[in-house]
Amino acid sequence: MKFYISSRVKKANQVKDFADKLKSLGHKITLDWTAFESLKPYNKNQKQSAKVSNQMLKAIKNCDVFILLTDRAGTGMYVEFGYALAYGKKIFVAGKHINKSIFFFHHKVKIVNSIEDIMEEI
Repeated sequence: MKFYISSRVKKANQVKDFADKLKSLGHKITLDWTAFESLKPYNKNQKQSAKVSNQMLKAIKNCDVFILLTDRAGTGMYVEFGYALAYGKKIFVAGKHINKSIFFFHHKVKIVNSIEDIMEEI
């Protein structure tokens, strides 16, 4: 299966470790955004930000499963989540912050406690 893992940049190491586990099982990650350099402030890096945002949306469109590792803050990951939901992707939302959005309770979304729970589901 093809996966896209979304979270805050501060969780990049956790995302990378999780991606490595999935790849070791023969799965594919549609985009490793953890390897990108920071583009903040975005308004000073508009062309590159536009390019990367398009790569991210394409990767979400091409995934089979979208995974969101929640956080109490963040913005981009929730935009990505909405995009995945609009495309009807199978979605896992993991973590403590499951009350961030009414859309977490959409029938296409499975709320789990942890990455380990996702590994058991796939």
